[in-house]
Amino acid sequence: MSFLLCKRGLQVDALANSVGANYKLSDGAMSRSILEAAGPSIQQELNSVKPRSPPRAGDIVVTQGHRLSASCVFHGVLKKWNNGQDDAEAVRVYRYTDIVHALLLVRI
Repeated sequence: MSFLLCKRGLQVDALANSVGANYKLSDGAMSRSILEAAGPSIQQELNSVKPRSPPRAGDIVVTQGHRLSASCVFHGVLKKWNNGQDDAEAVRVYRYTDIVHALLLVRI
């Protein structure tokens, strides 16, 4: 999996973010960065729109961007990485593909 690092000030329509089954944006470096930049209201919205049923790898929840330049954030639940001992990496790649597909289908 590859990532593109960009300078600050980039304007985007949407962001894709991975979250754990607890939907806590304070867990994980990317989620923490989003939480810090967007403000606590993004976590409050995520808590209110997340499914009531137990989360499954592959679930995608969409929030507004709040203080981000992006208009929305797609939060995808991924399996916890355990150093390649199961199919977490295959699921991770597959689910990121799902998130990108969802981004293409949603009119922002």
